[in-house]
Parts: sequence; C-alpha cells; structure tokens
Amino acid sequence: MERVCKSALSLYHCQYFRCSHTLINAPYLRLSRLSKILYIISFCTFALVKSYLYTILSGGCYLLGQLPRWVLKVKARPLAYLLYHGFRYRRALVAENLRNAFPERSDEERKEMEHRYYLHLADTLLWSFKIPYLSRKKIKEHLSFANIELLDELREQGHKTIILTMGHIGNWEVFTGAPCLIQEKGYSNANIYKQLSNPYFDRLMIDLRQKHGASCIEMRQTAKVLLEREQSEQQDVAIVAFLADQCPFPEAARYGTLLFDRATTFIVGWETIARKMNLPVVYMNIESDSRFHWTGHLQLLSAHPSQEKPYALVERYARLLEENIRRQPHAWLWSHNRWRIQPKDVARITLSPSLENHPSKDETD
Repeated sequence: MERVCKSALSLYHCQYFRCSHTLINAPYLRLSRLSKILYIISFCTFALVKSYLYTILSGGCYLLGQLPRWVLKVKARPLAYLLYHGFRYRRALVAENLRNAFPERSDEERKEMEHRYYLHLADTLLWSFKIPYLSRKKIKEHLSFANIELLDELREQGHKTIILTMGHIGNWEVFTGAPCLIQEKGYSNANIYKQLSNPYFDRLMIDLRQKHGASCIEMRQTAKVLLEREQSEQQDVAIVAFLADQCPFPEAARYGTLLFDRATTFIVGWETIARKMNLPVVYMNIESDSRFHWTGHLQLLSAHPSQEKPYALVERYARLLEENIRRQPHAWLWSHNRWRIQPKDVARITLSPSLENHPSKDETD
C-alpha cells in the first residue's frame, strides 16, 4: 500500500497527500484501519485519473473524430433530444431570447426555431470533434469562402495582418480548418481565445483548434503579439479571427447599441487594436449551404480603421450580425446569456445614436 501511495505521489502534488494523511489520522475521526485503506485507495485512484485526464479526454475526442459522417448525422438528433428534453439545457433562456428577438413571430414559429436551434447546437458539438481529424482534402469538401478575393486586395495594399470578425453563428468551430484553404494562398490563421479555468480542457481545446495549422492567441496577449508581428519580417499575411458577439465583462464593456431592438453591450478590444495599428477589418458570416457544408462570406468593414470614428466599426459589426441572424435565426448561439450585462450596469459606457434616441434608453439611466 505504501508503494502505491508513493507512485501516486509522483503523479500528484505532495501537499494534497500531506493534507489527506493529516485528515485520516486526525484523532477526532477515529477511522478504522479498513476505512483508512479505502480512503487511500480512492485518493490514489483520483490522483491517477487526474494525472491521465488529458490523455483520456484527447483519446475520447479522437474516437469521436473517427466516426463516419452518416453516424454524426444520425447521432445529432438523439443528442439534440437529450439536450432539449433530458438535460433541458438552458431551455428557459433560449425561449426568452427568441421571444424578445422575434416578438412578431407566433409561439409556434418560435418553438420551431427552438427545436431547430438544438439540432444545430448538436451538429456544432459533434463537428467540433470531427473537423480536427479530417484530411485537407475532406476539409475542402465541407468548407469554402465567398469573396476571398477581398483578402488578396488587402494584401496587395501592403497589409501584413487582417482582423477577421465573426459571430457564434453557423458552425463557427469548423472554421478551425480554414488554414487548409488559405495556407496555399500565402495566408496564416490565428484565433483569439479566452483561457479556460480548467487547464486540461484549456489544453485540449487549444490542441483541437491547432490541428490544421492555426495558432491560438490568449486574448490578453493579442495586442502584444500583433504588434510584434507587424514589426517582424514575416512574409505571409495573418488572418486573426475574433468572435466578437459575446457578452463582455462590465469592466470591458465600453459601447452600447441596439441588437434586436434591445440595449446591448459589445466587446470593443478588436476595434481598439485595429484603429491604433491601422489593421483592416473584415466581417465573415457563416452560412450552411447544406447539412455538412459551410461557406464563409467575407465583407469589408474598413480598410483604414485609423480614419474611423470610435466605435464606428463595432456599430457596423452589430448591424451585419443582426442581419445575418435574421436570415438564419436557428443558427445563432441563443443559449448564451447575451443580455446579462446591460448598458445601465456599466459606469463608463458610450451609447450609440440609435440607442440614445430609443425608448430602451430609459433602461440605461
């Protein structure tokens, strides 16, 4: 038993074992010898599982990634049913968001959107594990870009970095395979992400998103990394992707405007970087042409952001995002608590003219 404990300790932090040893030998617990042995066995099991947790998780992802396409299609509906009826995953929030966004629709229409959303969510989850393990040839069968000539035009103007803004609409995760389409044209791809609190899941998500050659930049390091790149002599043009429709923390919320006729706070960091470094900004809307094919439609927000007024790009982004969501209402991330932070909750915030003159402005005072 002592040797087993020592093996576990080599895989786990000693201070946890010392605490455990102190606890089981505390006189007020009066544990029997059998109880102590069972406790140590459970502790060692936990230590071993924790040590191999990443291997277990990555192995599970690999197995999911090997499932054929028809299995994913079949499994998506049971998974959607489980999310909706079994776990009841954020059903109240999804229903509330759809009701507030589409008050003109009937209850039956919104219920249909709700069911389609959960099927879309199931597809997104399953394909998040499928895409990293597809070959480059297979990736090209599922992904494409419309108006990719826009990137070529910006490169010809001498830009080394292009900011790509997008939202959680369509199957955004599958575009981690984008390097398979753009690397041969002389572009590299980097994705901005927020570090997860769990180090194992954080490492797993980074590894999955980098399978096809993209790099991941932690959001707090974005400005530093992009500045270093602009000052370097790298020849390829970097496409740096921001998912810019998430609800910001109160301390990061600097701009409020309307989204679905509701006062909404927006992330502005990407615009701040673009204006200060004069990096062109492109918006990408992801649309599903079929169940298993997605197209990224590119549209220029600004070729010279340094000449734009503050928050002008965020306002354009918000308008395009809403327009795209209305075209495919089931395909946005309605289970995200997007309106949990209101402009009225933020001490220092700039309001858009549309919000200043809107009845909901009273809610921000």
